[in-house]
Amino acid sequence: TSIQFNLPRDSNVRLLVYNVRGQVVETLVDHSMSAGEHVVTWDARDHSSGIYFYQVKAGNIVETQKMVLLK
Repeated sequence: TSIQFNLPRDSNVRLLVYNVRGQVVETLVDHSMSAGEHVVTWDARDHSSGIYFYQVKAGNIVETQKMVLLK
């Protein structure tokens, strides 16, 4: 699964994946990234089909999106 996001400026970024219970199931990014468009791949082979949420935190910006994993 590819997760795409855009950073308006260089930022420390955390990209987390949550299950429907609100538990963190994966930390995909936890470091500084440059401004611009980024694509991060989530290898979800160890996770069940279902609904997940990913959250991108970069400085004061927080964005959460829903995704459906189908196997």
